[in-house]
Amino acid sequence: MDAFLAEGYRCAEAELIGQTVPYVEQRRNYLQTYTLQDSTRGVDDLPELEVTLQNSQVGALVFVRRADRGRIRWQEKPPPLSFPVAHHEVADTDFGPRLRDILTDLPGLHRLNHLGG
Repeated sequence: MDAFLAEGYRCAEAELIGQTVPYVEQRRNYLQTYTLQDSTRGVDDLPELEVTLQNSQVGALVFVRRADRGRIRWQEKPPPLSFPVAHHEVADTDFGPRLRDILTDLPGLHRLNHLGG
């Protein structure tokens, strides 16, 4: 979460959700999900993110997407981008570059998702 804090995001909400990520193997039938906010960002600049951690035997997948609190089911929400985190990386790795890549690409994914609908 330090990388998100460094980018100006603060945790607004955290919860365990009894769902799975489609087509991704999971050890448990729940997800750790955080809603993060940065009140200094404009509407088109990702002021609110949903970050979901999906743990595995070797680490976690971090899914990041534009938050949409009005939708509950995983498939109904905006599409996410993700990056892996291995257990051995947690203590010593700066995740800032991975997160900044996601924050750069996420608005384009959001626009592409809305072209057809």
